[in-house]
Amino acid sequence: MALLRNRRVTRLTFGFGVLLAAALVASLVVLPPLFAATEEVEVNEFPAPRPGGLVKGVAGTSDLAALAAGQSFDVESISVLDITAQTYRVFVPGAPDAVNTLQPDSVTPDTPVTLRRRATDLAPLTVGGPTNIDSASAAASTGVASLPVPPPGGLTEGIANTANPVELMLAQPFVVESILVLDVETQLYLTYLPGAPEGANTLSELNLSPESVVIIRRDPIDIATQNVVPSGYAGPIPNPVTVAGPPVATATATETASPESLVVTGDGGGGGAIVPASSGDQGGGASPPPVIVAAPPAPQPTQAPRQATSAPPTSTTAPTPTATAAARTPTPTPTAARTSTPAPTPTAAAAQPYSPAPGTRDPFLWPFASSSPWNFPIGSGAQYASDSNAMSQQLRSRGGSINSSVWSHPVYLASSSDPLRRIIVNGETYATVRIPNNAEPSRPTLAELSSSDSHLHIVQPDHRTLYEMYATKPDGGDFVARRAETIDLLGSGIASSRGATIGTRAYGGSAIGGLLRRWEIEAGEIRHALAFALDTSLLKQGPVWPATVEDRTADSSYSGTIPMGTLLALPANVDINSLGLSGNGRMLARALQDYGGYVVDAARGGVTLYAEPSADSLLGSMRSDFDKLVPLLRPVVNNSQSSVGGGGTPRAPMAPPLSTP
Repeated sequence: MALLRNRRVTRLTFGFGVLLAAALVASLVVLPPLFAATEEVEVNEFPAPRPGGLVKGVAGTSDLAALAAGQSFDVESISVLDITAQTYRVFVPGAPDAVNTLQPDSVTPDTPVTLRRRATDLAPLTVGGPTNIDSASAAASTGVASLPVPPPGGLTEGIANTANPVELMLAQPFVVESILVLDVETQLYLTYLPGAPEGANTLSELNLSPESVVIIRRDPIDIATQNVVPSGYAGPIPNPVTVAGPPVATATATETASPESLVVTGDGGGGGAIVPASSGDQGGGASPPPVIVAAPPAPQPTQAPRQATSAPPTSTTAPTPTATAAARTPTPTPTAARTSTPAPTPTAAAAQPYSPAPGTRDPFLWPFASSSPWNFPIGSGAQYASDSNAMSQQLRSRGGSINSSVWSHPVYLASSSDPLRRIIVNGETYATVRIPNNAEPSRPTLAELSSSDSHLHIVQPDHRTLYEMYATKPDGGDFVARRAETIDLLGSGIASSRGATIGTRAYGGSAIGGLLRRWEIEAGEIRHALAFALDTSLLKQGPVWPATVEDRTADSSYSGTIPMGTLLALPANVDINSLGLSGNGRMLARALQDYGGYVVDAARGGVTLYAEPSADSLLGSMRSDFDKLVPLLRPVVNNSQSSVGGGGTPRAPMAPPLSTP
């Protein structure tokens, strides 16, 4: 650890004297104590690294802003990498609270932190430089290191005992996503990603030594020991593993379950572990998702790309919406739950020329089977938690927000003339599919925030095959994602067995289940359950149906009373018309009373709903009304796989059948 000095940082807390500031600017520094009280915060002063460099030490305070201000150099960021807790969180001085994943309530004076000096800070170095990572607890062993096995998506640390990163990878009894050397003494940050193109890896035999302290991240979709021996590698394989070749292509899209971990969405980091649900499902796993390889089309003019709005579905039991103009691509507008820098609104795209048969619905716009929990109404037999129930008490103390332009889920519809692009996961082609030219991941992008979720969802021209992507970024004409899943929109939208997952969301199911869509807001009726994310202070460990997994950090971050997968709804005795809601607010309240919403994720704040980015401009009054509705929500305590919505007579008509072009 670095040698630290103690330093006091003085804060000014302005009182009545601030009212005279305009007139007394020149003398503000000599205002008497009546007008400005001082508060001293004691922090540790770190030795200054080179510009852009790193230094490690103990925080000495939980006041991160004071810690940054107390240094002799310009602090770009403060980070905590905790192998035991499997967390990596960052505080950027001056950034909005919603952007910073490292918060004062998760830091104690004894927390080890890493400070990065701003690259443009050219102040001189202080005496006494930083030191290397403390490796005293990493025991050396003979032969290449086989490190302790972390959970999927987790981290493990140890001594390399080899100078060959490929040999180190092959020595592990799990699938390696990346190998990292974070060397404060030499100011190096080096990474090796198996399968990455030549020249992309900065960690190699040239700079890895047997004494190096390495951090290895297990692949989030590791369902077996499947490290692949790179082409041309002739070295030893210290710990022989099952060698898996590329996935086999298939001609049809199928919904598959893969029991890997999920990364939490909406809170800027973390991941999901395989945690069995506590209701009805039987155990079991599944094979990795198929690769859908489409044949190249004959040359033809490219049509304008589309996103998320075409002629809405019609049915015999619901009003027939009027076809609307195509939706905008995501337009970042900060919400109560998240903030982001607004960007210009892209030009609207052309509508998709397809209308479902009368009495049916388009799975692109209104997905999943009528029997899916996402479409099944609450029944007359629903039993609601009492007002005195601990879950109800927690809900009564929180407000609500709706994520749309940021931290949300853009859904695009591809046409048969859109270009074929690759989806790349872990350096391998997951699938080659049609993707519109205007497709963009959700904001903040990975370029704006490295811990962002950056979801992107593409529906193929068949209107039923969905590709969900998480932590997505463009790469030339292709897209690179941390995770990708293939989902059949004619299916249930949820995983069928405990521990299994089919989508890129923390609960194990599809990420677009419960998403508010622009067309239905314009039509004035929401006929499906909604998707909720709760603050971790509200969540309780142990998912319930239809959730099959939960965040991998649940054991250390969940501290509330509401399990992942819980159905929350407005009880039948709530008089919606007496609540003083707007028209859109009453529409939302009816949906919450007739269908409710499932807890599918974690997010900072209270209770968060999700709308596609193109719906952002329609959410003004709905946002404020949802904040009023949250305290009235109650868990449906008898919802289960065998009694969806609590059983009895459904409160609303069943969803009409699906049809495709």
